[in-house]
Amino acid sequence: MLKFLSKRKRSRKALLWGFILLLALGLIGVFTPGLGGLSGVASDDTAVAEVGDYEVTVKDLRMALNSYGQQLAQSQPGMQMNDMSFLYSIYGKQVLDSLIRQKLVLYEADRLNLRTTDQEVQERLKQIFNPWPGAEMYRSQLRQSGMTPIQFEDGIRASVAEQKLRSYITAAAQVSPQEVEDDYRRNNTNYAVRWVEVTADKFRDKVQVADADLRAFFDQRRPEFRINTEQRRARYIFIDQNKAGETIQVPDDELKADFNAELGIQQVRVSQIVLDIPEASAKPDAQKPAGQDAGATLTSPEDEVRKKAEEIVSRAKGEAGKAAEDFAALARQLSQDAKTRAAGGDLGWVNKNDKRETDDPLTRVFTMQKDEVSQPIRKGDKFYILKVTDRKIPTFEESREQLLKEARARKGYTRAVETATEATQKFKESKNLEAV
Repeated sequence: MLKFLSKRKRSRKALLWGFILLLALGLIGVFTPGLGGLSGVASDDTAVAEVGDYEVTVKDLRMALNSYGQQLAQSQPGMQMNDMSFLYSIYGKQVLDSLIRQKLVLYEADRLNLRTTDQEVQERLKQIFNPWPGAEMYRSQLRQSGMTPIQFEDGIRASVAEQKLRSYITAAAQVSPQEVEDDYRRNNTNYAVRWVEVTADKFRDKVQVADADLRAFFDQRRPEFRINTEQRRARYIFIDQNKAGETIQVPDDELKADFNAELGIQQVRVSQIVLDIPEASAKPDAQKPAGQDAGATLTSPEDEVRKKAEEIVSRAKGEAGKAAEDFAALARQLSQDAKTRAAGGDLGWVNKNDKRETDDPLTRVFTMQKDEVSQPIRKGDKFYILKVTDRKIPTFEESREQLLKEARARKGYTRAVETATEATQKFKESKNLEAV
């Protein structure tokens, strides 16, 4: 083990990934729903998998399967991919594993304060859609792919978090030019192979084997038929990374350099404006104004409410050269949420660690600045506009214990490797494990 740690630097990365995977598996609780669960027996909020505080619900799984089915239908015209039971039976495990992996990345990134901000999501969107097609075309393109904006942006959020997590884990890894060349050759060398398949079953009945032949075969290969396998006793030195880090003294100056009050915010005060989306009429022709062409396209109720919500955001932010209007006054006048309208939309203090659904609009507020107003966020049959009115920003002293724990975890790995390397050298010199 010591030789492994000291000489194979690339293996450290794999070892660390494996260690994280083992820890992560302990955080996952999975319940596999039957086909009936996806057909309506289980509620949308039923959790089929849990990763820490993150959940994968029946709704998440159904939406992901539906999106995957539409993508398959586009790539293979003529195939019917709208049967949810069929999709689940064939692709359910694959899609669920993908959702769990996404939650694992978000959980670990959140634990290491590597979460993705809304600004980073917007920057990635601009890279993907360049030039930006506009909000309506953006939503239309996603619908054609069987996705909602929330699904797509959550996927981007997980992707950016995974890149941050990968960079964090591999930062200490060292790869030599020779290793890079070897890896390139392995991945880019092609072979042309021709073969003829011959199966033993076709000749089995034509072969006659006598007892004497079986005895001769056994005598020639007697060691291969031993029942008791060889056993060996090994002695080793175990170096605990956590204990190696417990004794490390980290000065406050170094902790202060790592301190970021924004990442430590656990409570924010939020106000909201809620707009309901009315159900579409079952008879759209009845809504046509007199004289309107038969081929004209009516604006959907969702688009009308979205436009109204965007206008409210513009008024609250004071865009187009106009002064910002009071958010509380707008909430009293326009919000359709009876519980918060009278209080100017005030929801009170929101705790980051409270359990909530992954698509809950309140998950966004912990990356917003004070007095920042969000864009309209759709959940279910409502649009939400959120404003952060106050934040409880932690001090260095309040965060010191957590900062010290994280710093020791980082330094503990380095010290464990150094100790293992030193122990290996001493053992080579003395050949005495007890002395080492």
